[in-house]
Amino acid sequence: MRLLTKSENKNFGQREQKNHIKLITINGVADPSKFENYVSSSLVDIAYVEDVVKDTVVVLIEPGIDLNNVEDRKWIAELITKGLRECGEMSANIIW
Repeated sequence: MRLLTKSENKNFGQREQKNHIKLITINGVADPSKFENYVSSSLVDIAYVEDVVKDTVVVLIEPGIDLNNVEDRKWIAELITKGLRECGEMSANIIW
């Protein structure tokens, strides 16, 4: 699993700037509904699935979490990575 940067995905960066909300895109998800269930049950009050399109899941992050803060970002990455592993998603990419 590899963490991608915004520069590696222009559309994500443009969408985040436009809406002024905190989004993380996860692409390459083989079973998006399984990962969506994980987010709904394990990341309550932290993250919510905003959208699912084919193999891509867009996750909305709670406003109190600062994705510019290294500790917050590391914590969220660990939670999402754990969920992806629990769902058997070893080839998904997290895009900030």
